[in-house]
Amino acid sequence: MDDIPRMGCLTAYTGDAENLDKALLQDFIDAVEKNTLKLNIDRYYRLDQIPEAHAYMESNQNSGKIVIEM
Repeated sequence: MDDIPRMGCLTAYTGDAENLDKALLQDFIDAVEKNTLKLNIDRYYRLDQIPEAHAYMESNQNSGKIVIEM
């Protein structure tokens, strides 16, 4: 585990889409649309800015999630 910075938090989902609980996913989408869920987003990057986004993530300067717009 020495490869993962101690101050970082890695979030990943390794299942298939059919394994997601559709009701829970819809509740999440609804909350985001209604702005009742506070998302901690630090920065947005375009898909062509992946190298910059990755460098920023590795610098451990972010205070929230890093979003890639597709």
